[in-house]
Amino acid sequence: MRGLKGAFAAVMFAVVLAFVLLAPIFLQKALPRNQYTEWMQPSPEPYSGIVRVWHIVGFKPYKGSFGNYLAQWSRKIEKKHVGIYFEVLSMTAEEAAGRLSRGESPDIYSFPAGYTDSEGLLELDLETPRYVGNLNDVGRDKGLYAVPYAVSGYCLLANSQILQERNQVLPAAVDSEWLSGAQQSMTFERGKKRVKISGLAGDAVMAAYWGLDAPVAPYEDFLNKRAALAIADARAAGDLQRSLENNKGFTYEIRILDGFTTLVQLLGINKSTEPQKVPYALEFIQLMLSEEAQATLADIGAFPATALAAAPKYDLEVLQSIAKMLEAPVAPNAFLYKRYRDTLYEAANRALSGDAFGAKEFEERLIELEPDIKIR
Repeated sequence: MRGLKGAFAAVMFAVVLAFVLLAPIFLQKALPRNQYTEWMQPSPEPYSGIVRVWHIVGFKPYKGSFGNYLAQWSRKIEKKHVGIYFEVLSMTAEEAAGRLSRGESPDIYSFPAGYTDSEGLLELDLETPRYVGNLNDVGRDKGLYAVPYAVSGYCLLANSQILQERNQVLPAAVDSEWLSGAQQSMTFERGKKRVKISGLAGDAVMAAYWGLDAPVAPYEDFLNKRAALAIADARAAGDLQRSLENNKGFTYEIRILDGFTTLVQLLGINKSTEPQKVPYALEFIQLMLSEEAQATLADIGAFPATALAAAPKYDLEVLQSIAKMLEAPVAPNAFLYKRYRDTLYEAANRALSGDAFGAKEFEERLIELEPDIKIR
């Protein structure tokens, strides 16, 4: 009996000794792990790093900025994918050219129609939503290389004081005949000074589209009270209103022009983007086309490119009117517009100067950009 107790004691001693020697090794391995929360941790991402978005500023919303809008929505993807960060930088086309020349490049472009051709972009493999108007084809060049996510429209702005001085009344519905008459420059007395006031300032292509036949002044002439009228975008109307609210600027009237617009903002992926980043870039683009993201464009006075189940809510009548006009916009293909934009503006200025050949070329170029369009 005493021998059995001795053997048992020896075995137990060996077990205890083995536990003392080996337990720290297993405990050390187990300490970093929390078995209760480990199953809740997200799976590691196949890529970790920064996805760079360059927002090329072409036109702006009524208020705020597209850059901030994109950055806010990118946070949703960052929360979903641990280790993925989005960097959104806003810049002009000239600033982007400078960065590219120094070897920098984005992963995603947010760009206005006419900024680039399709050669530097990756062909997109994604399901597109139902677009308004003809926007479904704006980012296509045989394949799909960019998707429109926002659009804006043109307005006719009128300086109320100058109209009164010229004995002109802005009609409820502007047409080419009225614009043609109002476009003429006039000279009249203002106090002790004799002042020459241009009839129309602003965008030459839109003026030629409306069939006008006299040159337009720079938009700055309208801001400086040297032009009675101006064709400009929704942001210009917003800036005028904010100036008026700050006791600057001047009283004005506004009329919404029809649905032809070159003001379309698109998203595309840089062809040289690392393959590991592409899924996140595609997810970002898909998010920006979602019903939720498109509806919140109303918060900055911009207008959705997609057909939404419920119309966005705008707090200003002018924005409601532009939104109504943009329910079926007509826009040129973004890449063709890049190819022909300079020629189009040159032909427009010639047409506005009374050059019959310039008018013919302008119409031909415009129809080439959008076959269904007709000069007003």
